[in-house]
Amino acid sequence: MQPVVLVTGAAKGIGFGIAKRFLASGAFVALNDQTLELVQSALEELSPAHHGQAIGCAADVSDALQVGAMVNQVIQSWGRIDILINNAGIYPSHAFLEMSETDWTRVMDVNAKGVFLVSQAVAREMVERGKGGQIINISSGSYLSARVGAAHYCASKAAGIMLTKVIAMELAPYHIRVNAIAPGLILVDDMALNPQYIESTVRQTPAGRVGTPEDIAEVVFRVAQIESDYLTGAVIAVDGGLALGRYGIPMS
Repeated sequence: MQPVVLVTGAAKGIGFGIAKRFLASGAFVALNDQTLELVQSALEELSPAHHGQAIGCAADVSDALQVGAMVNQVIQSWGRIDILINNAGIYPSHAFLEMSETDWTRVMDVNAKGVFLVSQAVAREMVERGKGGQIINISSGSYLSARVGAAHYCASKAAGIMLTKVIAMELAPYHIRVNAIAPGLILVDDMALNPQYIESTVRQTPAGRVGTPEDIAEVVFRVAQIESDYLTGAVIAVDGGLALGRYGIPMS
């Protein structure tokens, strides 16, 4: 039986790459994003061969009512959710001294509260069905490594990692595994980054390059294939070695 997968923030970038990878394996995939226009655009990009396997779910993951409606839509379509990929996230840059309360709240709402709301709604369905399941949260290396201009983003990703660990504990008795992927710098089409930031990051990355959505999608897919309940609460870095430490400096 092919799994039913819900991917949040799936209209583009990492989320779209993850959705495509699961579709290629024959899975049924619900692609979520904030607006119907984004979702429809993503569905149109998919191969016609996948159209029967995919549905679109427009919902703001920071809104409990919209999250509930989204989960119900997937259940009504396919009867269950086997795998949840919490990918929805925003990554603006704001200097700390100029950061507004609105800036802070929106990032925390999407990146942390969104993971909580969607995970809780899906986990309740998984527990009720009694067949276990998986939740994979897309975090960031920023949960561990601070960077200028990202107080809200780094804090939100750190919150998501601790949430991953706690719910992994609480859902283990129900055979629901919860893990996190911590990507390094992944370039997507709509990302506007300072070229010096990209160059500096590549210099510090042993793999010598930035990542692609396909890099993350492949690891997420492989983690989802592991059937052992002994892999839960893990944080897996997929960053070309960036998190290993100071790379490129002379021998001490």
